[in-house]
Amino acid sequence: MDIWERKVNKDDSPLLKKVLDIRDSILGDEGTLQASMDRLICWMETRNFCISAAYDFCRPNSTKVVWIASVWNAPITHKHAFILWLSVKTRLLNKNKIKYLDLDCRCVLHGLTEETVRHLFFYYPFSSSVWGKIRRWLAITCTMSNLSSAVKWMRKEARGMTWQSKVKKIALATSVYYIWMARNKKIFKDLEPHVDCVARYTYT
Repeated sequence: MDIWERKVNKDDSPLLKKVLDIRDSILGDEGTLQASMDRLICWMETRNFCISAAYDFCRPNSTKVVWIASVWNAPITHKHAFILWLSVKTRLLNKNKIKYLDLDCRCVLHGLTEETVRHLFFYYPFSSSVWGKIRRWLAITCTMSNLSSAVKWMRKEARGMTWQSKVKKIALATSVYYIWMARNKKIFKDLEPHVDCVARYTYT
């Protein structure tokens, strides 16, 4: 059967359903079957399919994320940057993200409040104490209540490549990383977190 005429069936594989979804998206954007086929022909280069052109066409348009350079920055260790990036985008698999597993969603470090990114990194007393030490160490006067504001602060106050700027960028990423690690050690190894240990990791 012609792929352009095929109807979606509930028994189709996920891969086929995605192909048909892409087909419908192309048809919707181009307006006619002929225009859609012409679009596909444009993606052919000497009989080789141009993946980048197809990707640029299909990916959703979005607003440029201005804080990306502050997270993916040369002085920051990649694993620290990755956890910071997931945290800012609220993609970390903290307990309120996996409610479908029917687990106890209370914070493992606090026990009285649902575990969210904002609570874990800023409103839990352990995290607040870590940030307090870091802020005193770096003479940071502003109060940060969430990761978005923290990254915005870093983008504004830690511009350039001076050693002070580098230290501030590193401190934010490492603090987030080691608070997350402390949370995981409590869950998987039942190890109590210590503020001084996390702060010391950040300093070094």
